[in-house]
Amino acid sequence: MLRQKDLNLLRGATDERGGIQQGSQFFFCQAKLRTTGKAGEQITGEPLPHAQRCLHGTAPNHLMKFLTVTAALDCLHQKVFEERFHYWADKLGYLTWGESASWGITAFSRASNHYYAPEVWESFANFMAEWKEVIERDASHPSIIAWTPSNETWPGDDLALHQRFMTEMYDATKLLDPTRPCNEASGYHHAKTDLWTVHIYRSNVEDMKKALEPEDGGIPFTHHREWEKGHHGQPYINDEFGGFMFIPPERAKFADNTWGYYGMDLKSEDELCARIEPLVDYMISLPGLSGYCYTQLTDVEQEQNGVYNYDRTPKVTPGKLAKIFGKDPYNK
Repeated sequence: MLRQKDLNLLRGATDERGGIQQGSQFFFCQAKLRTTGKAGEQITGEPLPHAQRCLHGTAPNHLMKFLTVTAALDCLHQKVFEERFHYWADKLGYLTWGESASWGITAFSRASNHYYAPEVWESFANFMAEWKEVIERDASHPSIIAWTPSNETWPGDDLALHQRFMTEMYDATKLLDPTRPCNEASGYHHAKTDLWTVHIYRSNVEDMKKALEPEDGGIPFTHHREWEKGHHGQPYINDEFGGFMFIPPERAKFADNTWGYYGMDLKSEDELCARIEPLVDYMISLPGLSGYCYTQLTDVEQEQNGVYNYDRTPKVTPGKLAKIFGKDPYNK
């Protein structure tokens, strides 16, 4: 977390004419963030283990106005969050990754098998214009420690062009903000990135181990090695795992197509914790793994694999999950 001593309060703000208003105040942050290979990231010189929760940022209509003050947590997935959200993340000390919605954009889709069609280039140009606006708007928030413009991108039938898109997205991000690492594609497929992220959903430690510790001694799991530029020592993060569905007995399925990963339908909070804890224990034991992100913080309509219900009420007795996700990999 950001510490209060990292935030410096200044008094005064500009009015419409550029003058300083009396009695107003704002803050800035003096914190150094750097990546350090297998050791992951450091902030203000201290190791920063990544134990994140994935927050998609959708909620029932009656809760939307409260969302930004009740769920300021970590991996802000597939959404450009409101400025109020980032303000409270700054104030409360949460560390987040700034992301954008990208799923289904033609230029990043597995269905984009006609890369020379005008809509492919148009979709990429539109995305880049919006992404630059996001960085320019939010770069002053000290709670944001990394940028992730896209999620699970696919090369279609032109790998070279896909890698050009990913590289241009990375370069544009670093040009606008050279102070933060850029994870150009959450999960896959990487062309140029400061953080090597993967999405490894496995229901048990044995299967997770096969992915993270391959028998051939090669780089850990990647979806298609021939489609990626290769891991070159960047911090390696499993930024999606879990996805276990547990619907409390007093709740009902949101829809007929409600689902969780692995086809499981867990029946108790103890069963849920018993699934999560061994995976966390295994991952924090790996010296080459810099962090993980659990999917996900809350249910999202038919995707009922959150550790909170859609209305932000807890599924698990407070404290149980904190003991699991709060384990310190440096003091095992």
